[in-house]
Amino acid sequence: MVIDLERKVFILEEHLDKTHEIRLDEFTHLRAYHACRPLEISDYLKLGIKPIDYDLALKDIKERIISDQITQDKAVLILNDEWTDLEDIHKKVWLQMNKECLLTRAGHYLIYGSEFTNTVEMRLGCRDKLKKVGIPTIFVVIYHLKIFLVQLFRILNNVVIEVI
Repeated sequence: MVIDLERKVFILEEHLDKTHEIRLDEFTHLRAYHACRPLEISDYLKLGIKPIDYDLALKDIKERIISDQITQDKAVLILNDEWTDLEDIHKKVWLQMNKECLLTRAGHYLIYGSEFTNTVEMRLGCRDKLKKVGIPTIFVVIYHLKIFLVQLFRILNNVVIEVI
């Protein structure tokens, strides 16, 4: 493992009460949080935090939902219906820079896990089952600031293009 001694991490909570201008050019990385409810934390440690794709969604549905009451055929039918309607913007990894906001505004990720799986469970009428499956987890993510800014500009560019 390579340790970057030159890394300067921007931590939003350290700047919330300050009235001075924040100079992002003084930082190389930023800290963010990802909330989830994995079945095995080791899967995240081995594979990383991944955006949802159909195969991962299908695996998740099979591992969390299939039971005596919910058949695989029924669950896959609902999954396929929801997947067809799922826009690309929702197939991303979502991070929050403010841990307090994550807990107060997006705590449902810790309670139910994936928003997509949550939607499928609601349609199947067994959402409460998700509260009993998995481990509520918050990962701390140190993200390279240049990559973040490039992605932000791409998003803003798409917004401007769509508005015009």
